[in-house]
This record gives sequence, structure tokens and C-alpha cells, in this order.
Amino acid sequence: MTAYTDTLVIIAISGRALAQSARRGGWRPRVIDAFGDVDTLACADQVRAAPVNAEGVMDEKALLTGLAELTLACPQAGLIYGSGGECMPDLLERLSADYRIIGNTPDVLRAVKDPVTFAAALRALGIPCPPIRFTSPEDGVDPEMQVHRWLVKCATGAGGGHVRPWNGGQIDQDGQYFQRYVAGPVISALFAADGERALIIGYNTQR
Repeated sequence: MTAYTDTLVIIAISGRALAQSARRGGWRPRVIDAFGDVDTLACADQVRAAPVNAEGVMDEKALLTGLAELTLACPQAGLIYGSGGECMPDLLERLSADYRIIGNTPDVLRAVKDPVTFAAALRALGIPCPPIRFTSPEDGVDPEMQVHRWLVKCATGAGGGHVRPWNGGQIDQDGQYFQRYVAGPVISALFAADGERALIIGYNTQR
């Protein structure tokens, strides 16, 4: 490895975990995130801040400024995006002209974050998934159980902070849609895949 090829720039709302993993793997991580906390500073060569707005979107101007500063001396550095990247496929596509993005391409990101495309893929694979719609449902709250029958979600959201019960009315933001509420535990899986193989890294559940 050289000073150029062993450097990784990580872009994420919180880049600490990715930076710690990269450091353990022998890389030299540089981070652009919203926090710049002590743990991130301890494992990254350099850190730049890019604040997020109320929708969890990173400030593009701050991100681009930080990226230019972190890659000034190592233009061949790889670029990895974490949580927060799912809402900026257009920006990632522009960046791919000048930077080596490691991970899913913007087109893959768009397909995965498109609720219609994603739901169709699940159905084709025989995987059950809740119904989705883009117009207001007629059945809002179960009057007997007082349970919300529908959720409002953001197609580009991550982490669950964008999910809310539907209380009536219309969708008020671009990219939002309705998904039928399904009772049960909330579980997610973290995995790495290369198009042919998939490796489960761990599971997470909300209690």
C-alpha cells in the first residue's frame, strides 16, 4: 500500500463504526460526518463536519468542501458512504466521475430505495411484504384496537426515524409513501454482498 491507496474517505451521518472497522483492517480512514465525536477522532486520520437537516440529509456544500480538503493530498483515495448516503444518489453519481466509490453504485441505490421496485423484487422472490400506496388510505385507525393501520415512510430514509403512524391527510413531502402496518418485532440484518455471495454480519431488534 502507498499513502494514496491505503486511504479511505468515509461519508456518513455517523462515520465512527466504519472508521473503526477500516482502521482494524489496516486502512487510514478520513471521515465526513455530522458529529466528529471523540471516538471518531481517535480512529480517523482527519475528520470534517457536514451537519444534517431535520430530514437527516447532510449539507451538500459542507460535504463537498470536506471531501476536497480530505483528498487534496490523496486524490486516489477510495470513497465509502454509510447511513445518509441513501438519500443522495445523484450526488454520488456526480462524485463517481472523480472519485473511486467503493460499494453499491448510484443505480443500485436508486433501485433499492424505490418502494415500487423493491416491493416488486420481493414479490418475485416469494418474500412477503406489506402493501404500499401513494394515495391516502380509507382505513386509518382501528377504532376497537386503537392501532394505526398505515405508516408513512420516506423512500430515501434510513434508521427508522422517518417512519410515523398515519393519522389522516395527504402525503406532505416528496418521496413519501404509505405502507400497511404489520404487528410484530422490528428486526433488521446487516450483511455484505458482492452480487454472488452474501454474508450476515449481525442482527438488530428494537424492544
